[in-house]
Amino acid sequence: MQEKNRQISLRTMEEENELITIALNDPRHFELLYSRYFLQIFKYIFNRVRQEHDAAALTSDVFAKALCSLHKYQFRQVPFVSWLYGIARNELLQHFRKNKKEVLVFLEEDQLRNFSEELDGDNKEVLFEQMKTALEQLSVEEIELVEMKFFQQQSHREIAVLLNISEENARVRTFRVIKKLKETVNKMNGQ
Repeated sequence: MQEKNRQISLRTMEEENELITIALNDPRHFELLYSRYFLQIFKYIFNRVRQEHDAAALTSDVFAKALCSLHKYQFRQVPFVSWLYGIARNELLQHFRKNKKEVLVFLEEDQLRNFSEELDGDNKEVLFEQMKTALEQLSVEEIELVEMKFFQQQSHREIAVLLNISEENARVRTFRVIKKLKETVNKMNGQ
């Protein structure tokens, strides 16, 4: 099954590369990539700024920068959307610095419930509340790793590209954050 998903993923990436090539030759065709990823990037940004107007403006900036920099895009065996997430992440950081605001990450309750089930424990409601408390003790970068890996379902390779680190570093950082969360929850349970 994993091989089938890998093939689908490779096929999707080949299709994306064709669309990129077409858009490089005629920027009007960038609209195909824009249509494919607009909602995903908008949601990613909206979950941080929580203002529809700001999210729309930042999403527009992301796609404008992507179009202008498309000639710099290099295929690294990860989906094109990972490159877009990188641009979006940079735009968000710039937005928060410019407006002197804290970086916010909003996690949906359903996603958090599913994630809390990854931890050991009998009472899932208590575990869910403990997980919320444990997440509040993480740094923004650590929460971002949890979000990318478990809520956006990104691979370590995609995380590495997004954060401009090695794949092994992405794997280690993710492991350490999960370990930290488990230790925090275990301390709450007196273990």
